[in-house]
Amino acid sequence: MTFIPSLRIVAVVVMLVGLTGCVSVPMPAVDAPRDTNAVALLERSATAHGWDALQRHQSLDVRFEGTWDWFTPRVQPVLCDTGYRGTSEERYAIQPTQSVTQSHFGAKGAKDVTRDANGVWVSYNGQPTQDKDTLDAAALVADAYRLFLLGPAFIRERQAVVRMLKPGRIDGFDCDHLLAVLRPGLGNSAEDRVILSIDKKTHLVRRVRITLEGLRSTRGAIADITPRDYIRIEGVMLPTSYHEQVKRPLDAPIHDWRLTAVEFDPTNKEGDLK
Repeated sequence: MTFIPSLRIVAVVVMLVGLTGCVSVPMPAVDAPRDTNAVALLERSATAHGWDALQRHQSLDVRFEGTWDWFTPRVQPVLCDTGYRGTSEERYAIQPTQSVTQSHFGAKGAKDVTRDANGVWVSYNGQPTQDKDTLDAAALVADAYRLFLLGPAFIRERQAVVRMLKPGRIDGFDCDHLLAVLRPGLGNSAEDRVILSIDKKTHLVRRVRITLEGLRSTRGAIADITPRDYIRIEGVMLPTSYHEQVKRPLDAPIHDWRLTAVEFDPTNKEGDLK
């Protein structure tokens, strides 16, 4: 496993340039013509992120560690689940299942999540739960983290409808903004919208804006995730630090986390992450 050196995480509060008025994610007409420019941009970004190299692998193991702001866990305790979501070991199947397995660790113990096309399963310290909000939150987190880690590869996997938006500037980078409509959405939602802010020069993703319709307590909310400090491992570009900022219903930081280790195609495919 490749271990990632510690990186400084800096919180920023930047509105997505090009969206006027209140923070929103636009929706194109369902019957709008295919946006060939958006499809081409998605392909360029996927290539820059290492799509071809990624397809040579069966799975990707990562380790994350992070910190939460003081406020959000108090109003979103089920989603943040800070007693368990401190550090994590996670497996992302690339082919053929695209499943996600996560083991979270915190002061209260271990939370294990399995997410695949058939549903989501969660246990706390070895005890399964059937609580709907807990399952919805776990499914949302698993899908969202796959998006944050893989960026345009996730949008390609989902075969999402994509549209071009007005370009803008994100954290000093000139970016094209790509809208992706996910049906089904993230987690157990019927639909979500994602805006990828794609660097015009490198075609790397500089900002991800998402709707959060998969959990009843977050419906109507919008969050921005800033991936930073990319590194190339086995031909795949991976962010090593992330900042998450809720943009609606209020503007506030939520979560900072970083990638601490990476391994492609680990030998213990059927067991726990090591």
